[in-house]
Amino acid sequence: RLKQLKMMKSEVMVNNQTTRDKARKLTYDMHLRRRELLSLSIHSVKKRTKEFPMWWDPQVAEEVCQTIVNKDCIIGIGSSYTKHLDIVCTSLESISAGRRSLSDCLKIIIQEAHNALLATVEG
Repeated sequence: RLKQLKMMKSEVMVNNQTTRDKARKLTYDMHLRRRELLSLSIHSVKKRTKEFPMWWDPQVAEEVCQTIVNKDCIIGIGSSYTKHLDIVCTSLESISAGRRSLSDCLKIIIQEAHNALLATVEG
């Protein structure tokens, strides 16, 4: 039984580390600081779920954001920590996808405007 519990703890630790690394990369790519990360996550959760989860704890969310932005940190393994980490990471993925989509659209618009300007100048 103890061996099984240790195995479960290891799996949670590995999953949380993987999720934290993914969230950390997204945070770094979007140039977010801890406060911005927390604020964006809260806003994203409210927009996506329409109702804030009953289990949400601002202190745990703050701790999760701290572990995401800090290079050296201790990754939590409790169920509350894991839920908060998952929801913050999901929020970051959603925001990142939206930013990527906007960037792609703007790139197309700029390229088309550039081509139209060149055509006007040349012809």
